[in-house]
Amino acid sequence: MKQLNHSCSQSANQVFPFIADIQKFVSIHPVLFKADEIKPNYFLLHERLNKHLPFSFSYYVTMVEIIPNQKVVMHSNIFKLVDLTLTFKFNYNEQTQLTEVTEYINIKAPALIKYQFTKMISKIHVQLFSIINKTLADN
Repeated sequence: MKQLNHSCSQSANQVFPFIADIQKFVSIHPVLFKADEIKPNYFLLHERLNKHLPFSFSYYVTMVEIIPNQKVVMHSNIFKLVDLTLTFKFNYNEQTQLTEVTEYINIKAPALIKYQFTKMISKIHVQLFSIINKTLADN
């Protein structure tokens, strides 16, 4: 399991919707471009990698757990090969006045695929939180 730590200069209730609301999540995500709701908390996500030689694919994601302003857990199975669980935990630090988001990336897949997916998701989610910070700062 990989752990990433993100900081946002706004409160948890401002940051939380960018992860918990799948449409808002997709609207700012670097590689996701569409989410189709199949049923409550179950979506078909559409992703496009590499803008120069585009590779698009879709997969289902379940919003497993949502605790307002505290935690979001997403689960998906990609290509029947990668079992992915993303957990985001939110904590507002009164001392620093930052919302600290701890992200856990848990992937079950063959070793090389697990390594590549972990590396790719980590890079994309650093960009994602940069976009969240910029979006909130601009508003």
